[in-house]
Amino acid sequence: MYIDFTICSNENDFKELKNLFPTSKILNKGDLLKSGKKIPYNEFSIIFEQKKINYVDDLIKLFKEYIGDKYLILSEYIKNNKLNSSFCIVLKELEHPALSIEHENLLFLSMLNARIDFDFI
Repeated sequence: MYIDFTICSNENDFKELKNLFPTSKILNKGDLLKSGKKIPYNEFSIIFEQKKINYVDDLIKLFKEYIGDKYLILSEYIKNNKLNSSFCIVLKELEHPALSIEHENLLFLSMLNARIDFDFI
């Protein structure tokens, strides 16, 4: 199971965030996707994978610990640039965690102006 945290923008190049999160990935407007199409916007993403998770809430807690206090900078960046983010929780075939999320983590996602997506692969 993993999280794909993504922010998209036509104006922002996300270099400031890349410096803050060196293992993140940036796709630039016009880059080729696996499908052969060009991406129509700039995209910043952080992939965070964990195994043997019983609750989605635990995965979110671990992600929050992983980014640490940098989430405050990330939250301000999103707010100041009027951006939205996607918090995609990807569940693999044999993974069946409880899909509960505690209030504290809902507030965390709200601070990141994130919508929550679940992908089952």
